[in-house]
Amino acid sequence: MFGPARSVDLLGRPGYLECMMLDLYDTRCKVWSLIGQSDVSPREFSGLLSRFHTLDNILSANCELLIEELELDEERAVDISTACDGLSRAADFFEAVNSRKIKTVTMFDENYPERFHELNDPPPLIFYRGKLPTKEERIVTIVGTSAPSAEGIAVAVDFGAQMASRGVSLLSGLARGIDAAALVGATGSSGAPGPFGATEATEAAVPGDKNGKPGPQGRRNAAPVYAAATSGLEYIYPDENSSLARQVGERGAVFSEYSPDQDFELEHVGPANRLCVALSQAVVIGEIFSDSDGARDVAEFCVDVGKLLFVLVPTEQPIADEKALENLLAMGAIGVRYPDEIDSIVRCLV
Repeated sequence: MFGPARSVDLLGRPGYLECMMLDLYDTRCKVWSLIGQSDVSPREFSGLLSRFHTLDNILSANCELLIEELELDEERAVDISTACDGLSRAADFFEAVNSRKIKTVTMFDENYPERFHELNDPPPLIFYRGKLPTKEERIVTIVGTSAPSAEGIAVAVDFGAQMASRGVSLLSGLARGIDAAALVGATGSSGAPGPFGATEATEAAVPGDKNGKPGPQGRRNAAPVYAAATSGLEYIYPDENSSLARQVGERGAVFSEYSPDQDFELEHVGPANRLCVALSQAVVIGEIFSDSDGARDVAEFCVDVGKLLFVLVPTEQPIADEKALENLLAMGAIGVRYPDEIDSIVRCLV
């Protein structure tokens, strides 16, 4: 096991000068030199920190020590041992990030969301626009199909508005469908130009209910709203939800663990969902079908980590996919008759 008193031989290795001047660089530069330059994953980062205790110790470790301590193959050990080479580039990178009015927080900072530490692979660094949630906030995540029915959209929009009206922060992704619909309801935005791929259904969900009461767009509330991006903040995916992302950032924050210029990749969906689950006190599944792989993966993750899991069961319209609903209930999700039992979700947020 590596200890603080153990000496490390730096001579003859690439990045020697940078490693001798570690005090010249701030924490985020050190973190980014590992995750951005040497492609260290969140899980690998946690492993390195567990063994070497500090960023300076990690960055000062030579190839031989990394092989000995972590049993890495030589190629991977070389990648990590040369992370110091990227410190000056990291400093330039963050100057550019600052110029775009993008904020950053590392897992070593006081304002880092405390709930992320509950993960076994917490993100070492987060990019965000807006203001990150506090540990006192009540937060609910909602996910669902990316190809919802008009009824599913209407429920999701209304759910977002209902949470906002109760002072509960809503968190979701920016994906088409249920995720975006709920964010539209929570922000009180118009939803234009149609982030669900179903503008007509969006409009149908907006005006008002059958009793003539104001629709969700009229129920603005100060409750923050949050979104986890599956791309960099300069390339919001899908593009038609860029306007929605800006509105979310004005009400709360849009955040990502990916570099601002990073394009969307399908493999980013799972990691972004894990952040939503970690940051919320409960997860709600909206409309879902048997082929809704992303929503099902979120539900399975909730079960694995013991997160409170609900599924909305509409009472005023047909259930879209009864088999998918049955599967969620069999996993341990709590069925909530919607809209009659919505307050049962709020009461569980502690």
